[in-house]
Amino acid sequence: VVLFGHTAEYNNALADSHSNWPGRRNRPFNDVEVVQDLVTPTEQVFNALQNTLARVEHFGRTPLYEAIIQSIDLMVNRNDGFVGEQRVVIITDGEDNIFPFADGVAGNARAKGKLLVPNQFIHSPETPIKRAAGRVNLDFVSFNFDAKDDIAILERMAAESGGKVYKANNKDLAEQLRNSIARH
Repeated sequence: VVLFGHTAEYNNALADSHSNWPGRRNRPFNDVEVVQDLVTPTEQVFNALQNTLARVEHFGRTPLYEAIIQSIDLMVNRNDGFVGEQRVVIITDGEDNIFPFADGVAGNARAKGKLLVPNQFIHSPETPIKRAAGRVNLDFVSFNFDAKDDIAILERMAAESGGKVYKANNKDLAEQLRNSIARH
């Protein structure tokens, strides 16, 4: 289980107050955290994960593409002998928006040489699509999406990777997550 966009914002003082991680605090472009490695799902694992997720606050920007890329890498690089379909289920309420400016890369250029977002974190939908190609299916549970352009991007990433989009609202989010896992 990978969480993203939950501890960092461009206001450093505010971001640092939300981050419990030691050392250098995360910024919106690298606000991605593995909270549960790939393991056999036992009751103890479920209970620990439920406790972790109960403490998560909705905060910050959405490094959606970076989180998907890291999740794909976790699946592809596993060494537990698993053979079969590999799938990443992404739950999101928004588009990738790691930049403090609406125009992203152009905002970096206006920063006069001081990059706001390191280039290795600048992605387009093509980056996770290429990373997943033929290896990992991407399923999305999108909730409270209003913008047609944003949902179209998720639908494209899902379709090109062999996945699917499950649309949800706050009332049926858990049901749509179960549907995605069961592949209904």
